[in-house]
Amino acid sequence: MGDVIDPIFVRCFQRRAGLEPYFVVPGVGLLICILISTFFSDEREKTRYYWKWFFIYVIPALLLLIYPIFYNIRIILFGVAMVPFFLTTLYYSKIKKDRALINDIVAIIIFCIGALTSYYYSTATLDRTAWLIFLYNFLYFLGTVFYVKTMIRERKNIRYKYVSWSYHIGLVLIFAIIGKFLTALAYLPAMVRALVLYGKNPRIKIIGINEIASSLFFFITMLFAL
Repeated sequence: MGDVIDPIFVRCFQRRAGLEPYFVVPGVGLLICILISTFFSDEREKTRYYWKWFFIYVIPALLLLIYPIFYNIRIILFGVAMVPFFLTTLYYSKIKKDRALINDIVAIIIFCIGALTSYYYSTATLDRTAWLIFLYNFLYFLGTVFYVKTMIRERKNIRYKYVSWSYHIGLVLIFAIIGKFLTALAYLPAMVRALVLYGKNPRIKIIGINEIASSLFFFITMLFAL
């Protein structure tokens, strides 16, 4: 949800914005939750559970998006752009490979399209800042994927250790070398936690708290970097 909210606050920070964009954030967020809740299991007894959450998400999402769509119907195109990625994640869910790296990357792209949606709705354009938001969010959450895999799913896979470390260190170094020091700073806590916590066995709760703190630092720093 954070990368959907980012563009709204960026625009508010850069210039005064109206209230209309704030309908998009929960609406798009809930629609993304619909994707998660509709990965129907092959087990019949779970089908009713998933349908329950489908309607819990879809009804408020549609209500929240009625006004934004009426205000700017072009945002529907962003939903259309998400469809191929939704189908890809559905495919990986059906073959029970939800944790595949490609599926994680596709999920990140879906959230980043959500960021473009909220930005476009509040500005009626996709300018350089919009695409930078897309890129920076993608890079951040891709690093998060590598980090989480080294801590949970692939913690015994030494290749993910080197991929995660190389990625995080390289990201900070590249932005520092090209003179984008604030951007490099935004990725610094993510790099530190990827290096320091590797090999340790913190509780899932601690991993989650660290991720929230890292994401919050990234968000605040990016307000000034963009």
